[in-house]
Amino acid sequence: GPNTVGRENADILLLHNTVSRKHATVTVAGDRAYVEDVGSTNGTIVAGVKIAPGEKVDLTDGCEIVFGSFALRYEAPSSGAEGWGEGAEPAEGEVVPSSEVEGCGEGKEPSEAETSAEKPAQSVGKLVSKDGVYAFDIREGTNAVGRRAADNDIVIPDPYCSGRHADLNFADGKFTITDVGSTNGTLVNGVKLDPNVARELNDGDEITLGRTVFVIDRSIQQSVSDS
Repeated sequence: GPNTVGRENADILLLHNTVSRKHATVTVAGDRAYVEDVGSTNGTIVAGVKIAPGEKVDLTDGCEIVFGSFALRYEAPSSGAEGWGEGAEPAEGEVVPSSEVEGCGEGKEPSEAETSAEKPAQSVGKLVSKDGVYAFDIREGTNAVGRRAADNDIVIPDPYCSGRHADLNFADGKFTITDVGSTNGTLVNGVKLDPNVARELNDGDEITLGRTVFVIDRSIQQSVSDS
């Protein structure tokens, strides 16, 4: 049956002001599951695609769903049959088959982040949000940044951040950031970067990804260089 999602009096309670009081419903009916946005302020995103209010989008195992600042992943019951089942075609305009939603369901090609060589375990710094909510390790080399878990090394659950948003790089003792064509852009100290042009980052620079502002904590990198 339906499970309500929201900030107040919900079956799935997400306590953050980016989530509406009544945000969405996730319905499980037999071997099907789908999500419907019920007119939330910041919207509901399935596999990197923002759905329209009232639209019902089918969920398959591994689908990422973003409600406000929360990125959740749907895990289908292991005993559940795949697909629609015999004689159970979806009504037109009601449920979107998972094959039509990018990154959702089986058959998805592995991303570059999944197939690339494993990064060194050593952290060279942290990408820290100014509100103190997030702190992500930065590895040497290129760190893909964005909202989709499958495509990025640093996953930011901000609905205004693109699925693949930017590349944060550390090499030769320097941090740089490159916007990779995000929808809302990447800002450094309030200035929007040109896409695909690397910008060197200095101590204290503020980096805006979506609506979240970050700084780089270099204390780890400095302690390593001093040792």
